[in-house]
Parts: sequence; C-alpha cells; structure tokens
Amino acid sequence: MTLPKAAILAIGSELTAGRTIDTNSGWLAKELAALGITCVLQIACPDDMDLMVQSLDVVTKHADLVIVTGGLGPTADDFTRDAVAKFAGVELELDQGSLDRIRDIFERLGRAMPDTNQSQAMFPVGSEVLFNDQGTAPGFVVTHNQSSIMVAPGVPREMKAMYSKQMLPRLRALIGGDSYHIAQRVLRTCAVSESKLDRMLAGVEEHDVEVAFAVKEAEGTIMLTYTARGEDKESTEARVDAAVVDSERRLGSLICARGTQSLPERVIELLQAKGQEVAIVEGESGGRLSSFFTNHQGSEAVLKKALILIGPERQAPFLGTNVPDTLKDRALALARKIRDQEQVAYGIAVIGPGPEPEGNMTLAVVGPKDEVVKERGSSILVQQARNRFLTLAAAYALDATRRMLEENTDR
Repeated sequence: MTLPKAAILAIGSELTAGRTIDTNSGWLAKELAALGITCVLQIACPDDMDLMVQSLDVVTKHADLVIVTGGLGPTADDFTRDAVAKFAGVELELDQGSLDRIRDIFERLGRAMPDTNQSQAMFPVGSEVLFNDQGTAPGFVVTHNQSSIMVAPGVPREMKAMYSKQMLPRLRALIGGDSYHIAQRVLRTCAVSESKLDRMLAGVEEHDVEVAFAVKEAEGTIMLTYTARGEDKESTEARVDAAVVDSERRLGSLICARGTQSLPERVIELLQAKGQEVAIVEGESGGRLSSFFTNHQGSEAVLKKALILIGPERQAPFLGTNVPDTLKDRALALARKIRDQEQVAYGIAVIGPGPEPEGNMTLAVVGPKDEVVKERGSSILVQQARNRFLTLAAAYALDATRRMLEENTDR
C-alpha cells in the first residue's frame, strides 16, 4: 500500500514574526507519523493572500495531503478561507448549519453574534465542513490538484480536538482503516553521542525498521524511535521487537529508559521499588539535577534534600573541614557528606566549573556499596552553550545513579 505524503501549512504573521511559537506543526507531524504518513514539508506563512496562495501551490505539488492551521477567525486578517477558495478557483458560500451553531454559541453566552463572525460560516464551494466543538471557527476539507486540503483553527486546543474527532477518522479511512499497521518502540540513552549510537546500531535497519534519533535537550538524553510498517499486525510487531532486542544487545547498560518513560522517571521508579532515598549537593549546575526529580511525580518520596552550594567557599562550611584541592576529591566528599548527614541510600554531587570559559564538571555518586566519580571535560563546554553543558553534567550524574541502582535490580 502506498501511503500519502503530507505537508503542513501554518498561517499567521505572529508565527513568521516570531511573536508566537508554532507548536501545531510539530504536533501534527508526530500524529501523522503514528499513522505511517510522512510529513515531507512544513511552511509558515504570514497573513498575506498572495503568499498563502503561492504556499498552497508549493505544498500541493509535493504532498497528497495538506493540513492548514490558522486564519479562520472573524477578523480582517483572517482570510485562509478566501485563499483556499482562490487557489481552488471557486467562490465562497454560506453554510447555514455552521452559522446557526456559531450564533448558538454566542446566545448561550448571553451575547448577540457580531456580524463579523458570519465570515466563519463561509467555505469554498464543494467543501466538507469540519465541526469545531471547542470554538466558533469550523474547519473544512477541499480537494484540488489531486491533493486533499484539510483546514483547522490555529488555536492549539481547537486544532487538536478537530484533528482527533474530525480529521483522524478521515485519515484512517484514507489509509485503509485498520488494514495498515504501525508498530513503534522507544529506547533512551544518556552519556553517549549520536555518532557513537549510529556506529553501534549499524545493521539494525536490516530488520526492516526505521530508526530515528532525537536529542532531548531538557533531559540530556537521546531518544531512539523504532518504527515498522506493514499490512499484517503480527509480522509488523515482530519486526520491530526483533530490532529492539538486537539494539538492547548492542547497547547494553547504555539504555537508560524505555517507552514513554524518561531517565528521571526510571530513577524514581528504581528508588521507589527499593524503598530508598537520595540527597543532592549541586554547585554550578544550579539545581538542574534536583529539577530532574521534582519535575516528575513521585519525587517527594525519594528526594530527601537538595542543596545548592556554588564554589569552594560555600562548600567548606558544609564539609566542616578543609576543602579537597581537586574537583574529584571535593565531589566525592560532598556526596559522602550529604548521604551520611541525611541517612539516605545515595548521595550525589555535581560541581564545577567556575566562571572561567573553560573547565570541568565533576559528578560523584555514593551508594550503599559503590562509589563513582567522573569528570566531564572542557571540550564539551567549548562546543556547546554553557546551559547545555551544565544540563548534560546533571543528566550524567542521574544516569550514573541509574546504573548503580540497576546493578542489583531485575528489569
């Protein structure tokens, strides 16, 4: 079966001017990918009639399916309907049912419908109207140049509801309903580069699957998505499972989480299963490691204390002794101290570098049986922005904790 290629056209001068971030296109592309539909093109276009028509011409030349978002409001600069009609070479016509629904919305709010809202009930001749149960702007579908053009509001809440309730059933019918199956699995890694992962996984695609890499900046991890497509559910699932088993054999302990679970969630799960707690001391990472815990449910049960002590002069009173000269010795001393003081299973410290442009980040994890101390070199700091570097150091400390926890834990 040949699946349609898709394009997404986001309308709005606020998008092209950078005043608003376009989150709709990424969300739609991900939803389409789950159906096996590849998004080959994404365009953001200002509220300019000529540019909108030209953009429609471009996307329909590259895609069988086009999803347009935005420009369906009642104001003078909302003319997505007009642009689609002009592109399709047809007039706009009033849909009385849509007009009645819009008027009813205002009446239920105790207000009279402004005359300008009547424009929201105008559609290109031949359109199929898409009901909007979240707002006053219906969507619509037209076919032109052998492309199906689906138009939805730009408000994310309205767009997502319309996609799920109106567009998705039509898309499933378009690709043959349940006769086409998509199987996906996700693995996550930490403290390993994309290039190294690519080398380690060379040949996995022989299982007839697609492997995609995505850096998760806020987590310091890389997400590997395995996708298999086919008309037979059992064989499709078997292919993707075989690819994952092969990858797990190759990557071993580099895998820090699976499925929808993140690295912090995995660590919290392991600590909860053991009934154990952690305590943290952070220096220049400034709370990044602590936030990995507190951003997820369950952190209150496993994170007993988190301190931020930036620099040797602030760390010395906590240690109650002379501060070790080296970052490694100091990180280890801090991790031991916070673990003993709070009487927890794991003490973690992430410190350095100073305000200088180059330096090392050092992490230490002290557990019931083992101690780990590692340095992350200045080469990373030179190549990456400081914020990214500090996030990576915190993620590496969390991953070192995960490895220690997993040593005596069955998956």
